[in-house]
Amino acid sequence: MDLQNPKAILIVQIGKIGDMILTTPLFSEIREIYPDSKLTVLASSLNKDIPLNHRSVDEVIVYKKSLRGGMLLLSSSLRSIDLWIDTKDNFSGTSALLIKIFKPKISLGFNFEKKIFDVSLSEYQTGKHAVDINLSPVNYLRNTKEKFNLRPSFEIPEIIQKQTESVMQVNPFLKKVLINVSAGSKSRYLQKEKWNTVINRIHQTNFYCFNLIGLEEDMEIIDHILNEAMGMHVQYIHTSSIIETAEIVKRNDFVISADTSIVHLCSAFNKPIVALYPYVKWNLEKFAPLSDIQEIIISGKDNSIEDIKADEIVDRFKKLVNKI
Repeated sequence: MDLQNPKAILIVQIGKIGDMILTTPLFSEIREIYPDSKLTVLASSLNKDIPLNHRSVDEVIVYKKSLRGGMLLLSSSLRSIDLWIDTKDNFSGTSALLIKIFKPKISLGFNFEKKIFDVSLSEYQTGKHAVDINLSPVNYLRNTKEKFNLRPSFEIPEIIQKQTESVMQVNPFLKKVLINVSAGSKSRYLQKEKWNTVINRIHQTNFYCFNLIGLEEDMEIIDHILNEAMGMHVQYIHTSSIIETAEIVKRNDFVISADTSIVHLCSAFNKPIVALYPYVKWNLEKFAPLSDIQEIIISGKDNSIEDIKADEIVDRFKKLVNKI
């Protein structure tokens, strides 16, 4: 295949929301290299809204692990892909199966014990962060080993911008602090009592109001925080999609969150963040925040952040503010 002019390009990202957010720099770079090619993203039901709202993407196909989902894939444009890109950096039986079924003209990915992809991207990876991993195909295609420093990116529809504006606290004298109480794993939850201590201590300066976000399944935690924080300019904002959540992140001045997709939304909008991480070195290297102004608190445990103290969060928040 002539890599100078592929007609159809596919990027596979069927992981979590955060994985998709950190893949968006690849969309932009591939569009720059191939402005006239059709760029398709194979997404999951969970993360599809990110590529659907990205200007570089022409088509989004949703991968579903079901008989009907498989039949839909077989009748999709995946059957005529010239350049297939999969940046998952550990072995995936799904990736191997898809390549075997659809037989693209050329494929780029990370090979392990068995050769799955035509081109192995390992030697084109320039760093350990997920963005560096996801941009390794660009180094291959450009025949360089450049280390990129690109932020995630996507667009937020105007209707969501207007909806969000109507629910945000508006006080020109108060800076807005977003607190995310939820996480993908229960091990990354901070105790609700600590959130109240954090809010109370920051509120004492009289400079801040607080917006809470979290999953519906965590409403017991959110209600507890709201009840304990009566009179402290604290409100909960419900969101029904990652794009709505992104607009909330964008409209706040500071963010405090455990290691979740919220961290990567902050990277996209360059929002100052205090991020809470368990003591897992590879995870921090791969998913660290990319915001220019940030404070990272690392737990002493590898399976929990429960030992992170409220006072430390407040102290780091003060350091964050002083950097601005």
